[in-house]
Amino acid sequence: MERVRFFDDLADRWDDVCDIKRVAASIRAGLAGMGIRPSECIVDIGCGTGTLLRCLLDVLGPEGRVHAVDISPRMIERARAKIVDPRVSFTVTSADRLPVPDASVDRVFCFSCWPHIDQPEPVLAEFARVLRAGGTVSIWHADGKEIINGIHQNAGEAVASDVLEPGEELAGLLRDRGFDVREVIDVPSEYRVSATRGAGRKP
Repeated sequence: MERVRFFDDLADRWDDVCDIKRVAASIRAGLAGMGIRPSECIVDIGCGTGTLLRCLLDVLGPEGRVHAVDISPRMIERARAKIVDPRVSFTVTSADRLPVPDASVDRVFCFSCWPHIDQPEPVLAEFARVLRAGGTVSIWHADGKEIINGIHQNAGEAVASDVLEPGEELAGLLRDRGFDVREVIDVPSEYRVSATRGAGRKP
């Protein structure tokens, strides 16, 4: 609850605190190389005020869908007010309780929120549950882990211990859950670990 209150309090200031234009440019550059199909069904974990969500809608077609989730009701309110689009559904929930059927999702994006997940094992199990065989999960930050961890350490008690681990360590967690790791980027300017759910592997 402390973390929820932290993000609720931050929601109205989030777009001013973050360099939204820089982050959006980084997102668009990354999405351009992912081969996202217009019809994909995507889950946006920790959608915040909708920065990734808006970029996803730009690359999806009319038949595409995004399930945007966040633990913060106020963040969801802000995103809903900014983005009115029938392709989006908004839900206040945690990453281990996604409101989608088994094997129904093409991609899960966990953008700028992975360090705030206390128990990764049930969350990765939930990602495996909702992804179709061959579906992709991308855990992604527009800055490197040193920058992210420094921000959290100074942002307040609620998130001071929220640490982004080395990319290879996260890749190991994904492999342990039966994912096939496709990409590990862990550099000062960006962090992204992507993996697919293999055919025939059970969640």
